[in-house]
Amino acid sequence: MTELTHTVPGAEPPSAHRHHATRPRSAENGGGAAAGDERVRDAEDRANQAEARASSAEGRAEQAEERAEAGERRIEALLRALDSRAQIDQAKGVIMGAFDISAEAAFDALVWVSQQANVKLAVVADRFLIELRDIDTGQPHRDELTRLLASMGRHHGEHFR
Repeated sequence: MTELTHTVPGAEPPSAHRHHATRPRSAENGGGAAAGDERVRDAEDRANQAEARASSAEGRAEQAEERAEAGERRIEALLRALDSRAQIDQAKGVIMGAFDISAEAAFDALVWVSQQANVKLAVVADRFLIELRDIDTGQPHRDELTRLLASMGRHHGEHFR
């Protein structure tokens, strides 16, 4: 019996198209059990190194995120401190003007109220300013303040020298 095969002119036989990985390895071309084991260990080492790099990158990313969150919390705390500082300073100014006392004495008065009430100083200052708005200082006091401010403005800064 004769086997019929169809060949295309210029084409190589199918056995010539085998990928190099499917070719049998001999000791001459790097084959053998020892070489195979070494290649497996190398591949495992590369995989472990890649995993370590990925793990390290994830760790650095987590640390960066934690630092960013801590920074945001610190910024929020500083902004609250600035707001409360402004209110404390306003309350001090009102007390200084009303009682003709120093900034230190006005601050001491606010601290005393804070300690007596067991409330934060910023809360005392804020509440003081809110309550102050409800006090009717009367038109005569407002008129005096208006005259004083107008006089200071007319003298083009001479009041401040």
